[in-house]
Amino acid sequence: KTEGFELVCIQTLVLGASCSDTWASAMAWSHSLIALHVGDSIGNISAYTIKANGHRASVHALSRHGNSPPSLVLVQAGVWEKVHRLGVTALEIITSMDFVISLSSDCTCAIRDAKQGTFVFNFDNSRKCPFTGMLWLQKNDSLLLSDATGHMDVWAKQSHRIVSSRRLATPVDDGIADPDVETKRTAKLPAITTLAWMDLPWTDRSDSYF
Repeated sequence: KTEGFELVCIQTLVLGASCSDTWASAMAWSHSLIALHVGDSIGNISAYTIKANGHRASVHALSRHGNSPPSLVLVQAGVWEKVHRLGVTALEIITSMDFVISLSSDCTCAIRDAKQGTFVFNFDNSRKCPFTGMLWLQKNDSLLLSDATGHMDVWAKQSHRIVSSRRLATPVDDGIADPDVETKRTAKLPAITTLAWMDLPWTDRSDSYF
């Protein structure tokens, strides 16, 4: 128990025949869709729904049980194979658009329909490095993407393209020498890893990203 709540494991997901085949690398839950999406280490995305007492769960059915929840079971609804060439690093569900947005180590961002898994849009990072963070701006139907070089891109749904890009930060050295080389060399830590949006009084222009 923690802070008055009891955490109970209701189910364990196994994505492959063994843990050495593939493993879960990212996941996203949608309360309104009653759906769980799980990205794995080989670029697939699995979609799960929840059944309560043997039937497809709904928000109303789950909420009315209060502190005595029904018997819940995660049921795989489908597997979207080879969404990415490498492992999925982040997942985001945009319920207002029925989108599932995923980032991957293969330096791509993929957008799929949340219910069917059908293709919406794919694009590569032109700087040939993985995206490190994403944030959907519902106000203007745009996606903010950050990467390890410190750049932030703005992808617009209306035009299906990157409409703005700017470098906001510079990667920093981790200060640890590489023991496998004679000369000192340090790894670069990602310049931007998290994106957040704040509605401030002076940010009233819907087309202002930076």
